[in-house]
Order: sequence, then structure tokens, then C-alpha cells
Amino acid sequence: MSAIKDVANAAGLSVSVVSKYLKNADSVRDDTRLRIESAIKQLNYIPNAAARTLRTGRTNSILVIMPGIINPYFAELFDTIRGVAQSAGYTVLLQTGDETGDISQVGDPEFSTPSIQRVDGIILCFPERDHSAVKLVSSFSPLPVSILSWHRLTGLNAGTVVLDVRDGIYQTTKHLISLGHRSFGYIGGHDWSTISGEKRHGFLQALAEEGVVFDPKLEYHGKYRMETGFDGTGDILEKGNPTAFVAENDVLAVGCVKYCLQNGISVPDQVAVTGFDDIALAAMFEPSITSARHPLELMAQAAVRYVVTGGKEESAQVFSAELVVRNSSVKSVIP
Repeated sequence: MSAIKDVANAAGLSVSVVSKYLKNADSVRDDTRLRIESAIKQLNYIPNAAARTLRTGRTNSILVIMPGIINPYFAELFDTIRGVAQSAGYTVLLQTGDETGDISQVGDPEFSTPSIQRVDGIILCFPERDHSAVKLVSSFSPLPVSILSWHRLTGLNAGTVVLDVRDGIYQTTKHLISLGHRSFGYIGGHDWSTISGEKRHGFLQALAEEGVVFDPKLEYHGKYRMETGFDGTGDILEKGNPTAFVAENDVLAVGCVKYCLQNGISVPDQVAVTGFDDIALAAMFEPSITSARHPLELMAQAAVRYVVTGGKEESAQVFSAELVVRNSSVKSVIP
């Protein structure tokens, strides 16, 4: 295996110059950089990560914490963060919460210490409860922490990347109202969840602006799983006859559509359905799901930038979802 002195010899430079390049490629002249990169490629040199950590005090690793990856949204989000971090020269570690999505235990020393010892910063993805975020940020100090959240979190020494989910659900509900729907079923996550609460506020706001009265019996909450969408649709249809369902994410919407199709209810001719997140499944399912698309790449870039700059980037950024209309609400729309 080649060593740094071999690279220096091949490039005709001193070990100190090559070491300077490895710490920061932009710190050497362009012609020097090209000589070093040519030698690295020729020798297939791989820097010793442990030695680099001792030398610089950095691991070039980021810990990503999220509720889980059973929900395809979080799998897609993690892959996006991984890609952005990799392009910045960082590797990514993953820790997830329990079955309920609670990530507060990640801050317990016996759970998190091994991972924290080998990362330069942390990206905390959409905690269900605000107090979990407060606990975790305190536990991880002084590491830079960037929080992807559904709403603004104040009073924390952390960067915040906000996705305005209230507006996203507001948009999907307004879309259904514009199609003439006035009777709604609503399927969401746990009713104790901050995330679900934000989305529900957007739904009710859209109805109130149009003078539409919502029957609270036509509401169902549970885990963000397809089974919840399926069971919730059956429960709601036993209690009423909504012409449209607003689901808090795409997997709930898929479960809703599945129930309708299995019971001879045409979507969207008899019942329209909207989701949220715009995961890949939303476009591929039949009928394709009308959803609210997140700017995942921009959100990931903002979160990674905050961490890799040691918290020197902008501390709070807000992004909006974009309505994507498909066949679950309007027939014959191009997916």
C-alpha cells in the first residue's frame, strides 16, 4: 500500500506539500495540485483515515438521525443527504428511532457515544416532538447540529431547515376544493405528533377559507404506514361518504387508494385522493398519486452546508412544497 512519502516522491515534492494538499486541496498552486493528483492516481493512494483524524481533528463524517427508514420518504431523504455529503467529501452514518418514530433515546450516552465520537456534525431529521430536538441538541454539544423540521424551532444552538408542511397540505386541500369537493376524509399520523398537527392545521385552514365544514368523525390517525391508510379509509367510509381523501403522506394515500379499488370505488371518478412527500412510489402507483413535492436536494444541501462549515452558514432556512397533480385526483393527467 502506498504511503504519503511515495506520493511525494512520484510528484517530485516534499511530504509537507502533499500533506498540505490532503488537508485542503485549494491551499496549493494549481500546477502542484495537478502533480499530486496525478501521483495519487498512478499509485492508487488512499489517505489513512485514522492518521488524518489525528492530524486534523476531523473525521469527515456526518451522523444522520431520523425516525426510521421503513417509510420510503426517509430512505429517499437519507440517500439525498448521502449524495450531497459525499460530493463535499464526507461519509454518512445513520441512526434511527424506535417503532413509534421517537428519536429521543438516540441522545442517551450508551446509545450514541460511539457514533458521536467519530463524526464532525449531526443532521437531525424531522423529530416528532419538539422536546426530543431540545434534548438531542443539548446532548450533542458542542458538535454542529442541523435540524430538518416541519416548523421553526427557536432557542436552539442549531441550524434549522424548515419544510412548510402546513402550506403543503393547504395546497393539496385547495386543489381538491377547486375540483368541487366539499366532503372530506382525513388520514394522518399519530395525533400527538407535532408533524401531524402542522399538516392538519393546513387542511382545516383551507376548508375554513372556503366555508367548508369538516365532520371530525371522518378522521383517522395512526402510524405512517400503508395499513393505516387502508384501515382508515374503511373506518371513515363506514361513518360517512366523503368524495375526497386528504392523506398526510404518500404511503397513507396508497393505502387509501388500495382500499377503494378493492371495494369497487373508482379513483378519482367516485373518490379523489391526495398524498404528500412525492416519493417515487407516488408517480409509479396506478392511479398515480397527486402529492406535494419536497425540494429534497436543496434541503439536504442546506443541512450539510451548516454542518461542514461548523455552524457558520445561515441558521434558518424555509422551503415550500410544490403541488404535483396526478391521476388520483384528476383523471387522465400525465404522471
